[in-house]
Amino acid sequence: MDVDSILIVRSDRLGDWVLTLPLVDHIKAAAPRLRLGAMATAAAAPLLERYPAVEKVIISKRGLRGFREAAAEVRRGGFDAAVVVHPDMVDTLVVWYAGVKLRIGNGCRGYSFLYNRRVYFHRSPSTRHEVEYNLEYLKPLGLPTPAEVPAPRLDVAEADRAQARRLLAARGVADEGYVVVHPGSGGSSLNWSPRRYRVLAAELSKVLGTAVVVTGAAAEAELASYVAGEGDGRVSVAGETDLGTLLGILAGARLFVSGNTGPMHLAAAVGTPTLSLFAPFRSGSPTRWGPRGENAAVITPAGFACEKCPGERCEHYNCMEAITVETALAEARRVAVKS
Repeated sequence: MDVDSILIVRSDRLGDWVLTLPLVDHIKAAAPRLRLGAMATAAAAPLLERYPAVEKVIISKRGLRGFREAAAEVRRGGFDAAVVVHPDMVDTLVVWYAGVKLRIGNGCRGYSFLYNRRVYFHRSPSTRHEVEYNLEYLKPLGLPTPAEVPAPRLDVAEADRAQARRLLAARGVADEGYVVVHPGSGGSSLNWSPRRYRVLAAELSKVLGTAVVVTGAAAEAELASYVAGEGDGRVSVAGETDLGTLLGILAGARLFVSGNTGPMHLAAAVGTPTLSLFAPFRSGSPTRWGPRGENAAVITPAGFACEKCPGERCEHYNCMEAITVETALAEARRVAVKS
């Protein structure tokens, strides 16, 4: 690998970047002196700014002005190579316009001529995990893929754990060992109904005899408050956490429950047992997007297997309601006891 610096590029969601960290780690392990940078959205940037293997983070921007700003920053970074992990024409144009000499990307796109090293595969069949797809980009770098597919791992700073404890103590949650419920999904997949998350949160509090902390973005505060019920040891901290504090909360949890969403991958990466509710369509399947934690359980609604989700046009909408609270509670108890 005759390069001194590589820019890893993807401009999709936070969870996608969590699943790209094994690629970052493998490159760094193979060439410890290599300088690694990342170009990501502003939402994913805080994750990479705290990741030890990444030395520089560039924000991916849109619009003509944003394009020029991103390209100028890439040029100033002096990267020898760029790996566009998630196919994106704008990101590809940025690294080409910035003059990065070695440009690596997927060869199955109309703009793939802008890469001078290509890999050829399609993610759409979803027959492998996203971590495995990402590791395909080791090949044009001349690096072998790992014998076993690694799981993302995130270390949580003591300062973040302490901040999480202070926030939870202020809301009456004094000890670790609580359960975290994350009912939002950012619209990336079908999800369970708020009512069922609310009933599950109440049952978990009773059955496990522990506090339940409901997390979410500021835009999900109303949803999180409803799910928490704000009583009997159930509290919402939606909109009150930055990434570090959220990681601290996740690291102190006995169990994390959610749909298919980015915080699920964060929870698994910090070592927290997870229970994840997945929709039954191919592009969002747990085969590709399931949590990589050592103690991870996944539930999908039985009797459905769809290529794509037509949403409300489907006669079975919302099929996620086929997952009962009783089923989720039983699986949550199993995972929590196992932990």
